[in-house]
Amino acid sequence: TINNFATAVFEALSGGGTLTGSGNAFTLNLGTIALGGTTVTENLGVLNAAVGPADLLSGSFTVSGASAFLNNGFAAFSGLSAGQADTPPDITLLTNQSGSFNETVTLYATGSNSSGYAGTLTPEVLTIIGSVTPPGWKLDQPGDFDAAANWSTGSVPTANSDALINFADQPLVLHGSGND
Repeated sequence: TINNFATAVFEALSGGGTLTGSGNAFTLNLGTIALGGTTVTENLGVLNAAVGPADLLSGSFTVSGASAFLNNGFAAFSGLSAGQADTPPDITLLTNQSGSFNETVTLYATGSNSSGYAGTLTPEVLTIIGSVTPPGWKLDQPGDFDAAANWSTGSVPTANSDALINFADQPLVLHGSGND
């Protein structure tokens, strides 16, 4: 006997993002990271949040949006019982270009049971947002280029990254050594 319909819910399993939302609309905020810095990856799950006994959950995904994201594991899944999750999906925000980025992952799910019932669930929409910024100078006075605390990202720009020093007057920025 099946007493409850399958219920699809996105869940954050691990990583550097913040997942918010409810019902059928979720947002995964991967934050702001430095251009050329360490990428941020979030491992996601799609949970059959129904309380058992319940229908089995199956589904497939579509992904659309910015190429600044690397998406893995968004393959079709089936047969998730109450409390089980599909856990391969992960999303990485790449750091090789600056800007604000977003993409949308839509889950098309169905619930089914052994009596032959199969019902389409309302699509679950996950919007992923994240920004990649060049390091920005935080001081309004002269300072040490090589001090991470003087940069908005908390890290010193490298020879392969951009840096933003934006002043009305010309600042004095001291740089001890290197080929940056």
